[in-house]
Amino acid sequence: MLEGDLVISNLSEIKNHLLKMIDRQGPVKITLKNVDRLDVSFVQLLIAFKKAADNGRPLRIDLEDSEYINNWFALAGLDKKIFN
Repeated sequence: MLEGDLVISNLSEIKNHLLKMIDRQGPVKITLKNVDRLDVSFVQLLIAFKKAADNGRPLRIDLEDSEYINNWFALAGLDKKIFN
């Protein structure tokens, strides 16, 4: 689960966490929940992670159905389905 500030200032830490997930065996599930802040750099990292991990093993990215996340994606002009 990723939560809190998912922004460029935390990107290195988030990237290291995601890389550890790739090394594990089996399906990968990422849940965004209780997000305080989100920015484009994080979304780009998540898209790159999805492409890197997409080697035939199950990868699931769940976005909490919160007002903040829904508004952020709407204002950015992005569909939350980009992670499906």
